[in-house]
Amino acid sequence: MIRAGSLRHSIQIMTYTSITNDYGEVIKTPVVKNTTRASVSPITGKETFNYGLVNSVSHKITISGKIDVQPEDEIIFDNRTFDIEYILDYNELGREKLILAIEKMDR
Repeated sequence: MIRAGSLRHSIQIMTYTSITNDYGEVIKTPVVKNTTRASVSPITGKETFNYGLVNSVSHKITISGKIDVQPEDEIIFDNRTFDIEYILDYNELGREKLILAIEKMDR
């Protein structure tokens, strides 16, 4: 069960839609799919070892299980963008989802 106080961050779940412009080019544009409360925290070394995630995931994000999120979506938190790697239905009850994500770094 999620404790309401633990979801202290506001995140946006973004998806991409394809739009054809006046010249016939297909352009992917980001669209806000949902704004929700979440818990966002970095993955610890122990969790990396336990999950078997060697250098592949940087953060874990917990949200309500009722929120629609897909692996091809992105998460925006505090002007930071995260690519979704895994979505786990915690305890298989549909009450909370654990998202394992990689933070995109601007270069």
